[in-house]
Amino acid sequence: MKKKSLAGFLIMLLVTVMFSGLGVAAQTPAKTNLIENPGFEQGLVGGTIPGWLPVRQGSATISNVVYQSGQYSLRVDDNGPTQNGGAYSIIIPAEPGDRFRGEAYVNVELGNATFYMQFVNSEGLHHSYATPWTSGTTSGQWVKAIVEGIMPEGAAGVRLMPYSGAVTSCICYFDDLSLEKVEELPALEQFGTVQTIPDAVLNKLGQSAIVGIGADGTPESYFFANGEPGTFYALDAMTGEKRFSQQVPGANIVWGMTFSPDGSVYFASSETGRLFRYSPSERKIADLGINPSGRFVWDIEATSDGRYLYGSVYPQAKIFEYDTQTKTFRDLGTMMQGKDYVRGIGVTDRFVYASLGTYDGTEPRFIVRYDRQTGNKMNIVVPSTDTFIYNVHAYGGKLFVISGSLYVLDEQTFEPVGEYSNGNLVSPPSPDHPDTIYFTSSNKVYSFNMDTDVSQEVGTLPPLGTTSGMRTLGWVQPTAGEFAGKSLLSGVTAFGESFLFDPVNGQSVKVNLEIEGAPVQTHSLKSGPDGKLYLGGYHSAISIYDPELRSFLVHQYHTGQADSMGFLNSKVYFGTYGGAQILEYDPALPWEYGVAAGYNPYRAYDIEEQDRVYVFESGDNRLFIGTIPDYGRLGGKLTIYDAVADSWKEYDNSELVYNQSITGLAYHDGKLYGSTSIAGGLGIEPTESQAKLFVWDVAGERKLFERTLDLPGHKPPMIGDLTIGPDGLVWGATGSAIFALDPVTLDVVKSRTLYSSILDNAGSWKPFELYFGEDGYIYSTIGNAITVIDPETLESNQLAPKANALALGKDGSAYYSLSGKDIYRIPVKLQSVSIATYEPALPLGGTAALGLEGVLANGKAANLVGASLRYVTSDPLVASIEGNGVVTALSLGEANIHAEVTLDGTTVVSEPVLVQVIAAGSPTEGTAPTLAMPNQSGNAGDEVLVPLSLVKDAADLTQIHAIEFDMTFDEAALKLAAPDAGSHIQINYVEAQNKYRVLIGSEANGSVPSVNLPAALGSFAFTIKAGLPYGSTTAINLSNIIVSNEFGVTQSLANATTTVTVQDTIAPTITLTASTTDFAETVAVSVAGDGTGSSIAEMKWAIGEKTLEEMRTVGTPLITPSFIAVKKGMYTVFVKDTVGNEAVKTIDIPNIVIKGDANDDGIVDLLDWQKLANYILLKETPTARQAFASWLNSGNTIDVGDWVLLANRLVAH
Repeated sequence: MKKKSLAGFLIMLLVTVMFSGLGVAAQTPAKTNLIENPGFEQGLVGGTIPGWLPVRQGSATISNVVYQSGQYSLRVDDNGPTQNGGAYSIIIPAEPGDRFRGEAYVNVELGNATFYMQFVNSEGLHHSYATPWTSGTTSGQWVKAIVEGIMPEGAAGVRLMPYSGAVTSCICYFDDLSLEKVEELPALEQFGTVQTIPDAVLNKLGQSAIVGIGADGTPESYFFANGEPGTFYALDAMTGEKRFSQQVPGANIVWGMTFSPDGSVYFASSETGRLFRYSPSERKIADLGINPSGRFVWDIEATSDGRYLYGSVYPQAKIFEYDTQTKTFRDLGTMMQGKDYVRGIGVTDRFVYASLGTYDGTEPRFIVRYDRQTGNKMNIVVPSTDTFIYNVHAYGGKLFVISGSLYVLDEQTFEPVGEYSNGNLVSPPSPDHPDTIYFTSSNKVYSFNMDTDVSQEVGTLPPLGTTSGMRTLGWVQPTAGEFAGKSLLSGVTAFGESFLFDPVNGQSVKVNLEIEGAPVQTHSLKSGPDGKLYLGGYHSAISIYDPELRSFLVHQYHTGQADSMGFLNSKVYFGTYGGAQILEYDPALPWEYGVAAGYNPYRAYDIEEQDRVYVFESGDNRLFIGTIPDYGRLGGKLTIYDAVADSWKEYDNSELVYNQSITGLAYHDGKLYGSTSIAGGLGIEPTESQAKLFVWDVAGERKLFERTLDLPGHKPPMIGDLTIGPDGLVWGATGSAIFALDPVTLDVVKSRTLYSSILDNAGSWKPFELYFGEDGYIYSTIGNAITVIDPETLESNQLAPKANALALGKDGSAYYSLSGKDIYRIPVKLQSVSIATYEPALPLGGTAALGLEGVLANGKAANLVGASLRYVTSDPLVASIEGNGVVTALSLGEANIHAEVTLDGTTVVSEPVLVQVIAAGSPTEGTAPTLAMPNQSGNAGDEVLVPLSLVKDAADLTQIHAIEFDMTFDEAALKLAAPDAGSHIQINYVEAQNKYRVLIGSEANGSVPSVNLPAALGSFAFTIKAGLPYGSTTAINLSNIIVSNEFGVTQSLANATTTVTVQDTIAPTITLTASTTDFAETVAVSVAGDGTGSSIAEMKWAIGEKTLEEMRTVGTPLITPSFIAVKKGMYTVFVKDTVGNEAVKTIDIPNIVIKGDANDDGIVDLLDWQKLANYILLKETPTARQAFASWLNSGNTIDVGDWVLLANRLVAH
C-alpha cells in the first residue's frame, strides 16, 4: 500500500512539473524585460515560484532575508558538493540569429555561482549555452552578472538559469534578473562565419625529460613535448629512434618527470595537476588522477623502493605524496609560509628536500628538509643570492643545490663544501664510481668526487642548441655497439637534443632524437603595418602568417616566449620572456633567427630586472615599452628606444608609478599616456590596491602626474590597453568597462560597464586589447570576448563569445585566439564580384583571360586567393571557359559569361558579360589558319582528352588535306596514348630529338591526302601522372606546323600551345574516432578531415544518419575538430574542401547510457524506478548496460541508494 501511494504521489508530482513548469511563452512580452517575476517579488504561490522551475526539488527557494531590492530574492542551495541547484526561467521563443543579453545581481555566500543563458530546441530540451558568467564568494556584496548570446541554428527558444553547478557546495542569491533582445550593431552585419586557421604556432620544446631502461633492457630517453595537447615520447637513448609516442589529453606542459625503480615513468601536468604513469612493458599511459596540493607541478621524484612519489607544486609551496600501491594521494602541506614555489625536490629514504622561491633582497635562502616519518620540517641555509632555489639532490652524504650556481652542502652539518658557477643540473652517482657525480656548465662536463670534495673538468659537450636548458642527466649502459659495456652519461635538453658522454675517454656524441614539431598554445597575436600577423607561442616559438596568401611564412622553434609585439619604422619588435629581451626583425630581409647582431631577428636589447613585455607603443621615431618585473619583484619599467639616436633608456617605476607594472601605453603630441597593474613578478604580493593612470613628458623625461581611475563601481587592479581615439580622447579598458579620458586631466568623459565588474580581476599582466577599426567602431577583448563598441553611444555586441588575443586585418577581418593551438578569423563577407576585364570580341580559336574583382561588405577590395570560382557560359559551343578563367572561342556567335564566387562561406554571382566570337581577320587579309587546343584539367592518375581544332578564316576556301607538326611536353608529368586503330592521326616518337612528330591526313595512315580535313581534327589522350600535386600545370607545345592543300602545296603555321592542370575533384576523407567504447553518459568524437589535395573549408555534424544532400542544409559547425555525443545512435559529419568537393561519414555511438534508464528504453520514468526495485530484490538480472544506467551513487553495485536517488530525480523532474 505504501509503495502504491508513493508511486501515485510521484506520478502526480511529475505531471504537475511537466505541464506547469515547462511552459513555453506563447509570444514574446511587449515589455523590454522578457523575464516573468524577475525580482521574485511574487513570493511563493502554492509552493512554487511563479515564472521559474527549480532544476532539482529543494535546490532553489525564495529568501526574504538577503535581497538586492524589494523584499525577496532567489536562494540557491545545492546541499552538497555532488549536486546541482538553481532554477530555469520560462522559455522565450526566438529565431536563429536573434541576440540576447541577460543580467542579474548575484551574492555568493559559499562556493561558486554560475549564470547561464540556455538555448533550447523546439521540444524545450537543451541545445547549447552562451558563454556563462561565474564567480566565487562576493564577501557579502551584490555584483552584476552579464551574459550575452546569439540564438544558434537549430534552437527555438532561450531562457536564463541562475545555477550553482555540481562541483562544490554553494549557497548564493540571485535578484533583479533581466533578459532582453538587443539590436545588432551595424558593424556586425559585415562579418561572415568563423574560419579556423589550424596549428598556428609550432615548436619542439619540452620542460621535462628523464633517462631510464626499456622493458627489453634498451636504454631509453623519455621526453614530454609541449603541445595542444602535449606528446610523451619514449626513444632509444643510443640511436634517438622513436619507440613510442602518444598525445596526452589533459597535459599540455609537463615540468615534473621521473623514472621509478619500479620500472615506470611518472609525469604530471603543470596545468591540471594530473599525474600519469607510463609503463615501458605495456607501452601504455595511465591517468592516476589529480593531486590534492596544486595544479602546477614543478618536479616529481620517487623513493628508492619505488613505493612513493613526491611532487612539488605552485602556489603555496606545497608537496604531495602518492602511494603507488594503494593509489592514493596525500597533501603534505606548505613547506614554508610566505613562499609560493617548491621548484624542485630531492628524496632519500628518510627525507624530502624542497627547494623554494621566491626570495628578495638580503633575506636568507633556505631549502626545507621534510621528515617522511614524523612530518617535521627543518630549514637549511643556502649561501645564494638568487631569486629561486631551483633544485636539490641528495647523494653520498652531500646536498647538491642549484640556485644560480651549484652549491654543495654536507648533509649532516649543512656546512658549505663548494660552489660552482653556472652548474645547472646534477647526475646521479656513476654506476662505475659511486663516489662521483657529474654536472654540466655551459658546454663543459665536470665531475665531483664526494669523498674528496674535488671537482674537475672532464670533457666537452657536442654542439647543442642550448646547454642552459638541460632537462636531465642520467646513466645508460648499452650492451651492443661501440659503447657496449660502458657507463655513459646521457643528457637531454629542452629543445629535444641529446648527447652521450664517456667519462673514461672524454668522448661525446650528439644523438638526434626523433621528436616532431608540434602545435602549441597561441600566447600572443598582433597585426603589423605590413598586414601580416605575428604570433608567439606559450613558452616558446614564433610564427608569421600572411593573410593575403593564407599561409604561414615562418614557423620558428626555440625562441623566447613572445608576450607581445611592437612596430616602428617598418620593423617588428618582439618582447620575450624571460629577462624582458627585445628582438628586432626587418621584414624586408630574409628571416634568419639568432641572438647576435647580423641575424634577423636578433636580440637588440635586454631590460634589466624585468621579465615580461606586454605593451608597446610607437611615435615620433620612438618605441615605448612597458614591462613586468622579474620574479619576486614589484615595479615595472618604461623603456624608450630612440631610432634616430639608436639609443635605449630605462625609467624605473620609482619615476613612474611606484611598485606598479606598465600595462597600457598611448602616445600623442609629445605625451605618453600610461596605465598600470598592481601585480609584479610571480612570487610576491602587491603592496598597492588599485591600478593607476599617468602622463609622461617624453622630451622632458619626467612624469607630469598620476591618478586613479574615477569610474564608480570599479577599482581595477589592472588598466589597459590605452589608445588615442579619432576624437582625441584617451580610450582605455578594464576587464568589464570601456572609458574615454580627457587628455589633459584624465577625467572620465564617458564610460560604460559592459560586463560584471568582477571581470576587472580577470588579468594581472596581459592588457585587454583595444583597437579602433576603420569602420569607426572599437574592437576589444573586454569581457574576455570580442566586444564591439559604438564609441558614440557605447552600445556593444559580442562578435565572438571568447577571445584571449585579438588583431584586426588590413581588410577588416578579425583574428583571435582562445589560448589553444589554432587561431580564428571572422572574415568580412564578400559583397559583390564583377568580371572587370575581358575581351568583348574574340577571334575564332582565340583565347583570353577574364579578370575578376571582388568587393567586401566594408567596401574594401576582396582578396580572392582561396576562393572557389565557377564560370558559366550561356553557350559552351560558342565559347568555353576553364576553371582558371580562360575563354576559348570555338565557333562564331555570342555567349554570356558570369562568375560564381564562394569566399569564406559567402557565395555571390557576378553580372554577365557578353563575348562575341568573330571571324579571324577580313577576307582581304588572307589570315593564315591556326591550330587550337583548349586548356584542360583532370585528376592526377586520370586520362584527359585534349581536342585539336583547325581554325580558318570564314572567307578562306582553301582545302587542307594533311597536317604535320612536332609535339613536346614533360613526360614526367604526362603520358601520351597511342591513337586508336583507324584514326586519321599518326604519332611517331623521334628519340634523338626527344619529341613526337604528328601526321594528320584523311587516310588512315595519313599519307594520301584526298579529302578536306574538318575543323574538329580529333583528340589526344594524355594520362596525368599519379601523385602530381593539385594545381600543377604542364604545357603541351606544337611547333614546326605544316599544312598541305589539295594540290600538295604546303604552308607553315604559327606555333600553338595548351596546358593540362591537375584538378582536385576527389572527395575529402573523414576519420571519426570515439573517445571511448565503454559505457558512458557522453562520448567525444574526434573529427579529422583530409582535403586530398585541397584545404578543408567547412566541417559540421548532425545527429542521425544523413545523406550528403541533407547535410548541405543542416548541421552544427565544428569550431574545434570534435563534438560531444549525448545520446546513443548514428551521427553524421560533413566535410567540404576549398574547391567544393564534399563528403559525409557516419559513426555509430551505441555505448551512451542515460543514468537512471534502468530498462534501457531511452527515457527515465517510473518504469525505471520499478525496474531498479526488481534488480535490488533480485527479481531480475540487469544487462551490463542496464547495470551501468542503474549505478547512480558512487558505487558500482545496485543498491537502495541508487533507488532513492532515482526517486529524487523523478520528483525533481
